[in-house]
Amino acid sequence: MIYLQESAPGAVPLDADKGVKLLTESASAGLETSQYLLGTFYLHGDDGVKQDNLQAYYWLRRAAEQDNKVAQLTLARIVGQGFDVPADKKASEEWECIANNQHGFDSFGVCVN
Repeated sequence: MIYLQESAPGAVPLDADKGVKLLTESASAGLETSQYLLGTFYLHGDDGVKQDNLQAYYWLRRAAEQDNKVAQLTLARIVGQGFDVPADKKASEEWECIANNQHGFDSFGVCVN
């Protein structure tokens, strides 16, 4: 992350390529926080990462499958709206319910416990 975000003068210089490489390595090794961050960077095109909705979906799904609530809710939104993947209302509701049931939260009232 320190290569991807502005830091204090004289600190580690920005190096998007190195930052993405290291983040991808940790995400590939199974670190769900890295998977979530990489997915959101690809989703929004943040911090030197070119926007790529398919990569965003891939990494967010991996984080969501490891019970990352924010990734689950983000995945519900992008699957429901179809960001370069076919929009799927049922799958969107399923991800919403997974997050709700595991974390005691029901933002849209669609889940049955």
